Amino acid sequence: MKYTSDEKKWIVKPGAPHPLNRPVTYYFAEAAMYRKAFAAAAESNLQQMKQPQKNADCLSAFWEPSPGRQVMHTIYRDFASYVPTVKQQLVADLDVSARMGQNILNNLVDEGILIARSYDVDNRTKILIPSIGFVVAYERQMVKSIIHRNLIVDDDGKKLRRSNLIQACYEFDLLRRDFYPAIVYDALNFRIEEKRENLVQLYG
Repeated sequence: MKYTSDEKKWIVKPGAPHPLNRPVTYYFAEAAMYRKAFAAAAESNLQQMKQPQKNADCLSAFWEPSPGRQVMHTIYRDFASYVPTVKQQLVADLDVSARMGQNILNNLVDEGILIARSYDVDNRTKILIPSIGFVVAYERQMVKSIIHRNLIVDDDGKKLRRSNLIQACYEFDLLRRDFYPAIVYDALNFRIEEKRENLVQLYG
């Protein structure tokens, strides 16, 4: 497997995990502010996904289980909140059968999106750890969403307004650009280059 960036490549040896499929094993203090906000958004999404009581209101007619999205938001919320995700508990929380829940999580592990490890004091308990690629993809989508919401409030929809959350994401990207090799930065950044000039005007 090859990853290409500006004619530079990394090559993954057969049988070795792709770098983006490795588990997240450390946290950046500089990311704490925006990850706290993203975790709150993930929790909000989870609350909205809960099955409403029948006949509680007309929205109950639109509800249907979304176990994949429930897993996605749970994994990120726990990651950003420094809370371990216990596989057995997550299966129990899904609004589907235990077999379907197990299959969803096992497939994510097989694809390298999540990593399952035994709990230190009990091998029967499995902890789910997000891969680097999962965190990158989730956070890119969140940054894209907050930039979109910021733009649609403006009259012309072209220039960003000041936002502490967008500033935190932008400055974290600059930090990674300064310290990572170019090929690694290209794999991990938030992909906000098209707004770079606007961001520089706002935040320097």
